[in-house]
Amino acid sequence: MAPTPSPAYQRLRRFIAERMRMSHIYQPLMLMELLGRSSPATAEDIARRILGEDVTQIDVYRSASSGWCAGCSTATPSRSCSRAATG
Repeated sequence: MAPTPSPAYQRLRRFIAERMRMSHIYQPLMLMELLGRSSPATAEDIARRILGEDVTQIDVYRSASSGWCAGCSTATPSRSCSRAATG
């Protein structure tokens, strides 16, 4: 016979099943952030965790920044830029 789940477990299970409105892809990340902490997580903490694991967003930002010169803030650097990215 399985032990009776704690009230906290029952509340969490009910919340996930009935009230949580988030993509099934992001739910595990949010839960890992919430449950892996010794203090409450802010919305920003959760957002940073999701963004840090979202490969599609990393690709978007990599693509968006590929035309920028490394080390200076100019788009499409000229040949004379001494800090132009080599890769």
